[in-house]
Amino acid sequence: MTGKKMLAMTIMVVLIFVVPKIARGSNDNVEGIWQGTLNAPGLELRVVFRISRKSDGTLTATIDSPDQGAFGIPVDEVTFENGKLYIESKRIQGIFEGKINEDASAIEGQWKQGSGRLPLVVKRVTKVPEIHRQQQLDKKPRHSKLIPPDKLKEDLGFLFKTIEEVHPNMYAYTSKESFAKLREELYGDIVHPMNNREFYRVVAPAVAALKNGHTYLCPFSLTGEDKVFPIGLHWNGEDVILQNDYAGNTLPLGGTVLAINGKDARKVIQKIARYFPDECKETNPRAIEHYGFLWIWLWLEYGQDDSLDLKIKNTDGEIKEYSIKPISLEEIFRVNESLNKNKDALVSYKHIAKYNAGIIEINSFGGGSAEFRKFLESTFSQIKKDKVSNLIVDIRKNKGGNSGLGDILLDYLTNKSFRQFEEYQEKVSVQAGNLRKIQQNIRKAKAQIGSVITNKVSFIQPKDNPLRFKGRKFVLAGRTTYSSANSFASAIKCFDIATLIGEETGGTTTAYGDCLHFSLPNSKLRFDVAYKYFVEAGGKPDGHGVIPDYEVKQKPEDTAQGLDTVLQFALDLIKKQNISAN
Repeated sequence: MTGKKMLAMTIMVVLIFVVPKIARGSNDNVEGIWQGTLNAPGLELRVVFRISRKSDGTLTATIDSPDQGAFGIPVDEVTFENGKLYIESKRIQGIFEGKINEDASAIEGQWKQGSGRLPLVVKRVTKVPEIHRQQQLDKKPRHSKLIPPDKLKEDLGFLFKTIEEVHPNMYAYTSKESFAKLREELYGDIVHPMNNREFYRVVAPAVAALKNGHTYLCPFSLTGEDKVFPIGLHWNGEDVILQNDYAGNTLPLGGTVLAINGKDARKVIQKIARYFPDECKETNPRAIEHYGFLWIWLWLEYGQDDSLDLKIKNTDGEIKEYSIKPISLEEIFRVNESLNKNKDALVSYKHIAKYNAGIIEINSFGGGSAEFRKFLESTFSQIKKDKVSNLIVDIRKNKGGNSGLGDILLDYLTNKSFRQFEEYQEKVSVQAGNLRKIQQNIRKAKAQIGSVITNKVSFIQPKDNPLRFKGRKFVLAGRTTYSSANSFASAIKCFDIATLIGEETGGTTTAYGDCLHFSLPNSKLRFDVAYKYFVEAGGKPDGHGVIPDYEVKQKPEDTAQGLDTVLQFALDLIKKQNISAN
């Protein structure tokens, strides 16, 4: 499923230069400097493409992120054909695809990075203003502008009309009557001017009340004037666990947070979880683990407070109280260099000789298929060379991306026929009319605007693959396994391809997905709307995710010591099976 793409990232990385691969262009109009702005959770970032043509006629390009001090980021592939620009930088796992307008002054498209997607419009400029990072942070934020009530209500009208027209079944999980009452109350609350943050605080919970994980109001951006409480939290289904201490306050990592500002921490998290939806569920406390979301939501609830008081029970059972001060995002990134260095690679492989096991970690199904194929070919060649007899595929951090990459990986794991989806339905709307694939389906089904097309999904029969792994296979999944990673786990379980270990996945086996992106006309807040409904392999509309063969939860005491409970369980299981085999 390609829909779950609330951007839990920015292009905040320290870059290593590589030699670019050049592709031919077909139109001179694209040469020059193009600048746009990414509105990502946590920050607004300028992006600059510098495109030129070499003497042999080939195009070359680089990317700048001026607000982060990153310049000359190498581009591996750049093409411009039939007015369409394609730019890919493998170093930052970033792809831009867009179409130039008639007077060649702007290119409107989409920036993709990992599993994230954001709209991006770049305009032709002659020079990029030299705004230093601190200047950019210090400038007056746009959110201070007050928007009149009539304009806010105009935004509400646009928002709900769009959801009704695009979504296959807006009221699948919430009755039309109850939502009509909620909408009426919302209009009644808009009686005075608001800035876009105040507006978000009022409207986001209303959209989340539809209980659709792929239809939501996108969190706004913070600026350098905003200070946040520098902690990271994990919801294990029952308790709030302290996962990160970004300010080095010597907080007990892995401890259970019992209270926040004197209130039950579980109730506080449930309250802020109302801003972001989960499929067919009232709240989504797991969303606090999305990059930047917790900072924003704590800011909404406690942004005016001088401190945040925490009562924490450490892994030894000792209870203490702590008081933390808010700090700027700039300070967080200065203290935590790993946030800028993209600590967690999207894909990686390592061999553990002690267990004769290979571990493939796939944190996203984003990016291009060509690059993913190269990674798998190289990795499985190494697996064959290492004579690995046990393979672990870890998708616990994978929030989705392109389900086609899951098909490519499955081809390396099984020779059985498989499919990730049994069927999918798509809503025919004016807004979706510019999507080539749905246009084809509309013509085929002779469908009318407002109708829903059902598409059956065929089985895939793997072809001969000399690198296909034939040993014991294990897949690690968990509460933050979503979207296309969820459908991959469904196929693993349904067709008994590997042993599934971990926790029930975060995504459900039937769900609305694949988003169209919009922006409200006055507040400029962004929102996504699902236009498809998916039934995954073996999927049931019971609100559950994929259930593992072995349920294993991460232990707080292991988190405190930097140990991976779930991975160690898999390795111990391998050890037992190795002993039994001998």
